[in-house]
Amino acid sequence: SGMDLSLLYKHVLSPLAQHIVDHYTPRTLAPNSITLIGLSWMIVSYGLIWFYDGDAVPWWALAFNGAAMLIYQTLDNMDGKQARRTNSSSPMGCLFDHGCDSINVIFGIGGWHAALGLGSGDLRLRLATSIVPMIPFYFTAWEQSFTHSLVLPIINGP
Repeated sequence: SGMDLSLLYKHVLSPLAQHIVDHYTPRTLAPNSITLIGLSWMIVSYGLIWFYDGDAVPWWALAFNGAAMLIYQTLDNMDGKQARRTNSSSPMGCLFDHGCDSINVIFGIGGWHAALGLGSGDLRLRLATSIVPMIPFYFTAWEQSFTHSLVLPIINGP
């Protein structure tokens, strides 16, 4: 079980994902496929950034990364809604979803490094900007494993 108290999630992200699931997503599309499609967008985006080596990433590659993050986030919201819609929720599906989320943290950080121009910058700064976003994610996952509930605060990263 879980609850996201975020105002952005409650009023924008969740209704958008629900609308797309209800009106545009075929019932035959597996929830894990939705998750994997979202992760694929982030992998392609990271590959593009990696191709430019992080120092001179063109604006359109960064814009693509922003769009890929929005698509990933929307599809990540949709997979659970699709699982409930098709009555196919399972612990394995939850594990797959959280596994893709943890992999996506790495690709998201690569995008942030490129946007901040940290491609060949100070190693300590790159490590700090790599580890800091991971800390809340892992503590939240750890908390969920003990409490069997995931509660996100009113202001949190989408």
